[in-house]
Amino acid sequence: MALALAGAYLVLVLGLLALQRRILFPAGASRGLPTAPDLETLRVATPSGEVVALHLAGPSGAPTVVHFHGNGEQLADVVPLGRALRERGLSVVLAEYPGYGPMSAQAPSEGALLGAGRALLTHLQRERGVSPAGTMLLGQSLGTGVAVALAEEGRCGALALVSPFTSLPAVAGFHYPFLPTRLLSDRLDSYTRAPRVPVPALVLHGDQDDVVPFALGRQLAGAFADARLVPLEGGHHNDLWGLFGARMLDELEGHARRMRYTPAGS
Repeated sequence: MALALAGAYLVLVLGLLALQRRILFPAGASRGLPTAPDLETLRVATPSGEVVALHLAGPSGAPTVVHFHGNGEQLADVVPLGRALRERGLSVVLAEYPGYGPMSAQAPSEGALLGAGRALLTHLQRERGVSPAGTMLLGQSLGTGVAVALAEEGRCGALALVSPFTSLPAVAGFHYPFLPTRLLSDRLDSYTRAPRVPVPALVLHGDQDDVVPFALGRQLAGAFADARLVPLEGGHHNDLWGLFGARMLDELEGHARRMRYTPAGS
């Protein structure tokens, strides 16, 4: 009996590991690329395909916010947030991931997401004159792991995180405590990277989050050399913008404008 149970457990573990990327990256059917007069499509060629993003231009010399969305979102979902940030006088770039939306033909993975982010930021710097010092990386949920990794590489002047985690295995362990989640191949280990991030971090997290526990966000905030944690009391994982939208926008705008940089042309 014990041997049979062990065998069944092993089969379950192997099956879940094989499906891990479908669970981590539930992109769903592509809803296409949003188009509107205020949205400029950016396309960056890479050896593995193409990186696609949307640019909402702000005033000349404005800080640039580069946004990395959650795992259940696509570009079409985050355009309203981009517009709200632009209304605050910020330039905004909304990044898409391999496997999602117009990049659905590519395979998602930690390496693919980070490679796409690097290619986009390099393009913005070389072709658009967007300096790292004038860039705030903004990540939400899954996107926080991407933003932290790129911030560690010195690609921004400020970092902002909404509902962040310490690592993907930590989140998986919260939901599946009976499985060896440490074996996940995609880790996005922000907790290990955080002490090496050289810029100020802002962490916004609902204290009732039942998807990415608030305790993980608090633990991550404590790992940065310079971070400010803003608990959103009564907030869960998917209701933050509805409940606290104006407050979050205030926090993000203030954090972006506190970057120590000289705007182009000044």
